[in-house]
Amino acid sequence: MAKTGKTKAGDWAGATKSRAAAPTRRSQAERTAATRGRLIEAAITCLDEMGYAATSSTVVAERAGVSRGALFYNFPTKGDFMLAVLDHIYEADMAFYLQNLVGWRFDRDTLLRLGDLIWEAMMGVRGRVAFKILMGGADDPDVGPRLPQHQLRTGEGVARSLRERAGLGPAAARQLAIGVRCYGLAMRGLALQVITRSATEEQLQPEREQLNAQLALVYDVLLPEAQKQDAAAGWTMPASAAAG
Repeated sequence: MAKTGKTKAGDWAGATKSRAAAPTRRSQAERTAATRGRLIEAAITCLDEMGYAATSSTVVAERAGVSRGALFYNFPTKGDFMLAVLDHIYEADMAFYLQNLVGWRFDRDTLLRLGDLIWEAMMGVRGRVAFKILMGGADDPDVGPRLPQHQLRTGEGVARSLRERAGLGPAAARQLAIGVRCYGLAMRGLALQVITRSATEEQLQPEREQLNAQLALVYDVLLPEAQKQDAAAGWTMPASAAAG
C-alpha cells in the first residue's frame, strides 16, 4: 500500500484563507451537516478506489460535488478530515453492531456474536478504508500523531457499550475492556492479511476460531475472577442494570 508524503502545496495548504472566505450560508447547521456528509462519503469512495496518497482535496471535492473552499471550511486540515472519516466509520460500525444485536443481553453467545460482527465490518468497504487511513496516515505529519489517542478512544466504545448493558463492576469492566480490545487488535491483524491479499478468509478461519476461543475464555474465566474482586470490594449491581 502506497504511503503518503508531505501534503502538496495548494492542497490543504492555505486552508485558513479559504475558510475565512467561505460564504456565510455554510454556517446553517443543516446545510453544513449535509455538506460534511457528502464530503465524508466521497472520501470513503475515493480512499477505497484510489488509496490514501491519491485521495486529494481536489478529487474528494469533485466527487462530492462541492468546492474545495467548502471542504476547507468544514475540514481545515487533512488530519481533521481523516479523523472525521474514521469517526463516521466508527459510528456506522456501532450502528451495525446494535442493529444485529437487537434486544441482546450480555452473555457468552452475545460476546462471540459481536466478534463475528467485528470481522464482518472489517471485511467491508468501511473496514478497508479505515485500514488505508491508519496505514497511509501513519506517515502523514498532520494525521499520524493524532491516530493513537483517536484509536484508543474509539476502541473503548464497544467495550463501554458492553459493560454498561452488563452492569459490570470496576474490575470486571476493566477486564472486559482489555479482553475486547486485545481481540479487536488481533482481528485487525488477520483482516490486514486479507486486505493486502496475503491470505484469504478461508485460509484464516483456524486463526479466527482460535481468537473466538480466547474471547470465550475472557467470559468463562477472566470475568468471573474479576467479578469476585468486585464482590470482595463491596460492589453491587445497580438496580437499573439488574432490571435490564
